[in-house]
Amino acid sequence: MRAGVAAPREPGKRIGRRGSRNPGVGDAGRRRRCPEGERADRERERTRQRSGDNAALDEAPPTATASTKAKKHTVVEGTDNAFKWARKYHVKLAWGTDLMFVPAQMKNQNTDILKLTAWMTPAEALKLVTHDNAELLALSGPRNPYPGKLGVIQEGALADVLLVDGDPIANLALVGDPGRNFVVIMKDGKIYKNTLQ
Repeated sequence: MRAGVAAPREPGKRIGRRGSRNPGVGDAGRRRRCPEGERADRERERTRQRSGDNAALDEAPPTATASTKAKKHTVVEGTDNAFKWARKYHVKLAWGTDLMFVPAQMKNQNTDILKLTAWMTPAEALKLVTHDNAELLALSGPRNPYPGKLGVIQEGALADVLLVDGDPIANLALVGDPGRNFVVIMKDGKIYKNTLQ
């Protein structure tokens, strides 16, 4: 990692640490040893054992295979720790899911946003899934598929706008039922839903 940090910044070049030798990390275990990562893994495990708190995410259902249960448990623990440490050390976050690859589960994407309240306020969760994600996209330079300013509502910016029936900062659960609670949906300046008329 030190070499990556010291590397000159060139357009289109990215660096990152994929994982450690921890067997729960998947194919990252075949990569070169990273003592810093192994120390972090040990500290993560100590923190997990002390907290015993993973309530924000659902474990695999009882009908799942043992392999699926083990994988899901690793995800639950890792996600909980990642959010806690990011908050503790003021790490900038972005949010997303892989539900687009499982169309039948896409309807659950908004309800997953509600789980963020285990680690942050509703206002922080809304900022994360909108403004902060837009800032991340803007950092992608020539790979950025959006040619305008993102994450703000202002003239000339690319903004998708949702009008919610209620106050999602006071009640983030409103976001969990977009069919009922999103009364206006605008994307790329085009109105897709408007129940106010």
